[in-house]
Amino acid sequence: MRIAIALCLSILVGYSASIAANSTASAATLVRFGVNVSLTDRLGMIRSEWLGLGATYLPIYFILMTCLLSLFRRLSRGQSWSPLITHCVYSAVSGLGLVVFILMFERVMGVEGALLASTRQLSGLVVQFGCAALTGLCFSALL
Repeated sequence: MRIAIALCLSILVGYSASIAANSTASAATLVRFGVNVSLTDRLGMIRSEWLGLGATYLPIYFILMTCLLSLFRRLSRGQSWSPLITHCVYSAVSGLGLVVFILMFERVMGVEGALLASTRQLSGLVVQFGCAALTGLCFSALL
């Protein structure tokens, strides 16, 4: 039960960070076009995206992170790594897993940014790597 709770909490943290980063990128695009985006507007965008992508991106994110982190947890049993190495490896596994999934998804769909608009640029992909890495770090820390 403890593992399931750690997994759910870490996925919600990573998903929320991912959505906040995606909304921030959208707001930055609006600002570049000369639209004034207040803090209230930005928070509203985050809330709307969090709920709106909850039907599509959240289940994908949940399944992907559950598979990656559970599989890696099984494979790493019996390893005598320091806590720092463990945290780093869990972060890398989840971050790389999401980036590979996004790139494969875009290749199959034939459209860049099909899953998240912010991943159309390399900087957005790097930020999404960091958000997924945060998921792995939270999971590792909660274990």
